[in-house]
Amino acid sequence: MKKFWNLMLAALVIIGAAACTENYESIEKAEGFSFYAEIVNDTRATIADEDGDKTWETKWELGDKLYVNDTYEFVCTDVEKGRFTCYDDAVAELAGTAVTITTDGKHHSLQGAKAFYTTAAVENFGEGKVALQALTSFFRFTYNGTGDVKLTLSESLFRTEEGTAVNEITVSGNGEQFVAFWPNGAEVKLTFSANGETKEVSKAFDAGMVYNLGDRTPVYKVYVYKYNTDWSNVYMYMWDDLETFIFGVWPGSTAAAKETINGYEYMVWTIPTQHNGKTVSMILNNNSGSQTADFNLGVINEDKYVILNSGIADFIKDANNPEPEIPVETHKIYVYKHNNTWTTLNLYSWDSVTQATYTGAWPGSKTTVTEVINGYTYYVWEMPAAATGRAVRMILNNGSSQTGDSDPYTLDKDLYIRLNGAAIQEIDDINNPEPTVAAQPRKVYATTTLSWSKMNIYAWGGGASFSWPGTQMSTETINGTKYYVYTFDASFDGATLSGVIFNNGSSQTIDITNVKLDQDRFFRVLSTQSSGKYKYEAIADPR
Repeated sequence: MKKFWNLMLAALVIIGAAACTENYESIEKAEGFSFYAEIVNDTRATIADEDGDKTWETKWELGDKLYVNDTYEFVCTDVEKGRFTCYDDAVAELAGTAVTITTDGKHHSLQGAKAFYTTAAVENFGEGKVALQALTSFFRFTYNGTGDVKLTLSESLFRTEEGTAVNEITVSGNGEQFVAFWPNGAEVKLTFSANGETKEVSKAFDAGMVYNLGDRTPVYKVYVYKYNTDWSNVYMYMWDDLETFIFGVWPGSTAAAKETINGYEYMVWTIPTQHNGKTVSMILNNNSGSQTADFNLGVINEDKYVILNSGIADFIKDANNPEPEIPVETHKIYVYKHNNTWTTLNLYSWDSVTQATYTGAWPGSKTTVTEVINGYTYYVWEMPAAATGRAVRMILNNGSSQTGDSDPYTLDKDLYIRLNGAAIQEIDDINNPEPTVAAQPRKVYATTTLSWSKMNIYAWGGGASFSWPGTQMSTETINGTKYYVYTFDASFDGATLSGVIFNNGSSQTIDITNVKLDQDRFFRVLSTQSSGKYKYEAIADPR
């Protein structure tokens, strides 16, 4: 690499050249016409050299070209002697005449060691010394990163390939870079921008100098935040796409530094710049048997932020808040309608402590979501995260009718509610939300305007077994009306009696068929008859 530099820098010097000729009359035409240039100034000035003070050894490079009168091309044929030769026969006619020696200014490149432009007027070509004047200087820098590098001068001292004077040049590409400019002796400001970083220098630049802007290669780091992982040591084993081990062989190395960002402490590994632009992968491990899976960090063109969470590596989106966001768990309220005919169902809910409402202002919200569990249809409300863990009370309503206020329910899980008529009840078994009602005694009531002094009940079917005329009924007054009543024990709950007859021992009603004992039943014995027996009617529960 150093040899390459030595050759490249041959074009970048302020040179004074002493020219002397061989006795060209003694040179055979086949050997061409030659002259010799001697380098007399081999030092370059530097500014802002971030690598430290440095001088540049400048030598001719084999193949360097100089032009005489912009017509004859002389090529460096001997680096050690600085010999330049032209094989055009006509060039011999220039001996002893006035000529101009230049580099190829018309085709000068903006980058690289060949980007030089010198000129010298020579009298009596072939005799005496020739002094070449360097017109260009160069900004030299090293860059291994993504994106462009922009150099801006406060005056238009750069040249485009077409020769246009401009004050700004954009350079793309990595490695050693040379940007040519034409100093005019005045102080100008240089602004150098790369990788989001800007540097400014004000200076009167001299012609023929190489000004070193230093290594502008960005340095990238990997930041690792350890969360919920009890490893006492964290090692990073990393390799690039060429399988180069960046932090050594297994297990790699521990972090060389730590850095605190917004109160969170990160372990920091600095990636050597030669890996910029390469794809790298890593394994974090504790060198004691625990490790992450292979984790692809991607292309090294920016800092990488990684969380080690429970032994698993993942990217961090916000370095200021690396801890994973644990979403607040939300819960649902399921409502099963039983013995209720409301066609609209609203849920009004509130915090029993703060009184904050969770499902909107009165009458609450109507859900469009239903869920079928074991054949039973539930109405479902998704409760907000603010309700999680709170003591929630509720009212179910249809906009006009409503339940009472419920007891407070701690919403730390999904809540299953039965709307039983107009009552709110918690469901124990979501697969069987129908209420379980214990068997209970059922009563049969009868009232009459007949002048019976007593009333018997005779029944058959459904487990009933009576001997005629049956069993005398007791009496009960309801709302001022006298009723005769008979109680069937709980074993008859839900049974259907095939028939019932009320009588006073001598007179009777017609047969009352299919009397279901799923609730108390009420009848009235009428004064009208059919075939000599009194008629009846079923009446509503008067209680």
